[in-house]
Amino acid sequence: MKDIKNWARQILRGLDYLHSHNPPIIHRDLKCDNLFVNGFNGELKIGDLGLAIVMQQPTAHSIIGTPEFMAPELYDEEYNELVDIYSFGMCLLEMVTCEYPYNECKNLAQIYAKVTSGVKPASLSKVDNPQIKQFMEKCLVPVSMRLSAVELLKDPILAIDNLTGSSCDLSQLHKLLNLPDPASNSSVLELQGFSKNNEFRLRAERNPVNTVSLTLLIADTCGLVRYIRFEFYLESDTVISIAGEMVEQLHLSHEDVSVVAELIDNSLEIVVLCY
Repeated sequence: MKDIKNWARQILRGLDYLHSHNPPIIHRDLKCDNLFVNGFNGELKIGDLGLAIVMQQPTAHSIIGTPEFMAPELYDEEYNELVDIYSFGMCLLEMVTCEYPYNECKNLAQIYAKVTSGVKPASLSKVDNPQIKQFMEKCLVPVSMRLSAVELLKDPILAIDNLTGSSCDLSQLHKLLNLPDPASNSSVLELQGFSKNNEFRLRAERNPVNTVSLTLLIADTCGLVRYIRFEFYLESDTVISIAGEMVEQLHLSHEDVSVVAELIDNSLEIVVLCY
């Protein structure tokens, strides 16, 4: 669920970017097939804007998209950028249930009949988490009641409290990422470092096979928390090469290279010598 919430925040930021253009850009075919996730760092991108439209008028009129993810008003040929919010809700539904919305329907006509009459997908009843279900339903309400991307980003279910800047709480980060508490393991070391825009927490644990397991947590000033886990091979890896590769993959600044390298160097020295 923590990954789904992270993806939800990123999707909404992307939609807010599109919708805040003047005039707004509507994706019109938002679905999980068009969401691309970097498995290395969890970064998500919205892709396939081939059906996107720039709204030159207050409302758009052409019918286009994937039926299972299309908002009811889209069939009426009178809609705005909030059709993407409806599709976002369907994306969340697929992520949580691992089922395509309206897979109980046998053809497009049945999907059309249910969508236009306000009948929700059967898979919605399989969502056990009442909070995430309520959040989905906020996206699937009639357009007059539907919230914008920036408003949905403020929903408590997507909040990461006290994870910004220097106020990051270590216990919250470990709970958020399901990491063991280093206080409960004497062979685990954790160090902290700062750059201009990021806070770094590096967790290191010595392994018996001449490697050190490293987990790097990164919290930026906007509250976005990312993490990466990897093995450092003591006989072949170098601190600079590993730090440079990590920063390149995570799209951090050159300033961050020295901070991450220093954390790795210090943690390796302590872990290798002491444990």
